[in-house]
Amino acid sequence: MAIKVSNAVSKPALVFNNFFLDSLTLTQSKDEDDKKPPYYSLEVAYRMYAVDPNTRKRFYGPREGVIRLEDYLSLAVKKASEGDSDLLDAMMAIEQALSIIIEDQTELGTTEVV
Repeated sequence: MAIKVSNAVSKPALVFNNFFLDSLTLTQSKDEDDKKPPYYSLEVAYRMYAVDPNTRKRFYGPREGVIRLEDYLSLAVKKASEGDSDLLDAMMAIEQALSIIIEDQTELGTTEVV
């Protein structure tokens, strides 16, 4: 995954402006009450890396941090109600991607995000 960032750390001849995904974890808590909205926790662990323009070799920095979103769905819905739908759009994209992966990699048949 290659994502460039604008606030980059520079070292001589190297610019650490590439985002490297160490791990992505999305966990849904189980609940027997189908009327309750699902509870999701999202965690993204990442580090930055630079690419030497001459050798095209990557240089990885230490783990920068971890982004944790508890009750991701509620947070996304709240922000969307305030006019910022980025997190909700991202959540919907994750669901769509998972649907495609399930359909492609299992024998469960066709899938549909509902």
